Amino acid sequence: MIQPILTTLSNGLRVLVIPIRNRKTVYFDFVVETGSRWETEKEKGLSHLTEHVISDRILKTLPKDSWDNHYIAMDFEATTYDRRTNFECTTHKKDLNKGISFISNCLHLNGVTEKDVQHEKERIIMELREQKNDPFMRHAERCRTFVFGTYPLSIFPGGTEQSVQKKSLNDVTHYFQTHHTPDRMLLTIAGDIQPSTVIKQVKKSFGSLKGKTSSIIKPPKQISGRKDEICKGSASITYSWLLPQIRIQENVELEFVMNVLENYLRKTVQKKLSLYSISTDVTTYKDFSWVTIDSVSDGKRLKEYEKILSKSLKAFPSLFTQKRFKKVINERCIDLELSEDSIHSIANSAAWYLMTFGKPITPSDQANILKKIQRKDVINIYKRILKMKPAIIVSNV
Repeated sequence: MIQPILTTLSNGLRVLVIPIRNRKTVYFDFVVETGSRWETEKEKGLSHLTEHVISDRILKTLPKDSWDNHYIAMDFEATTYDRRTNFECTTHKKDLNKGISFISNCLHLNGVTEKDVQHEKERIIMELREQKNDPFMRHAERCRTFVFGTYPLSIFPGGTEQSVQKKSLNDVTHYFQTHHTPDRMLLTIAGDIQPSTVIKQVKKSFGSLKGKTSSIIKPPKQISGRKDEICKGSASITYSWLLPQIRIQENVELEFVMNVLENYLRKTVQKKLSLYSISTDVTTYKDFSWVTIDSVSDGKRLKEYEKILSKSLKAFPSLFTQKRFKKVINERCIDLELSEDSIHSIANSAAWYLMTFGKPITPSDQANILKKIQRKDVINIYKRILKMKPAIIVSNV
């Protein structure tokens, strides 16, 4: 059985070591709790820009020639979300120390110039312009604006073209110094590794980092009502709910029931109306969960769509029988257990639950939780959502 081992360094940085035997791959996931949710109006877009600058800098630390990049660089990824930034890479287990050293380069901005920042700004502005031309990205932005209002989450992690254009090296440096502090960091290392050896090396590379961030953010409030556009062709429709803070078991239940609901809606609403697509999504934060139903429909059939969807949502609990519940639970547990063949799935699950709930939970842990829950638990959390009036956003696509 896989047992993640959590160690907190004296500076507050958390290290999650996950020993997984008989693997040649070692996976590194370095998370910093930054993103649009933590940005002030003046800082808008700095999380993403800082991630770009760091990524460009640390890739330059790896040896390369004119023919090819270093193998660690080939698999390196960096992503800024609305509540965190991830830096990920994999190495061969014989290169464990190289991997730790490589990731530790995320801890400083040595050698970064104003020219470097300008280059990354130009790349981000190109991304933002592409998003503006994507009707589905525009719809997603309208959803955030309506659901979160003036709340920081109303803006995508990349900021806006105007906000990014104004940023300088001084802005990036100040943001880095005040937000990239060890108390906001989690380093996850998974593979065929010795925990004591890993911790010893991590202390050498990460132990000297200092600093602390003090920021308290209140959760957003549920908003109901509508935001419509006249749709001449296809329409993108989102139903949105904000569920107050939940616990680990409730999150497992919520993700499970929304996955079942998605399959149910595809065989009812989507089939009846020949929809292009319909899906559900759950995004859980430390203090609330954002639940959505998204679909693309003929704009002329919106009223019919809403009527059928409403009827289907009300009918779901009675149609989700005990027999069906047991069958779907069993299939979901098998799926979770199979995902443990992937070192990334194990590490990502453990790290995400630790960041969100304070406890590392692997896919098999999720399966064990599901095996113990009852149908009434799942139906109760579903009914908690339906008791709230949704925010409904309609966009012309």
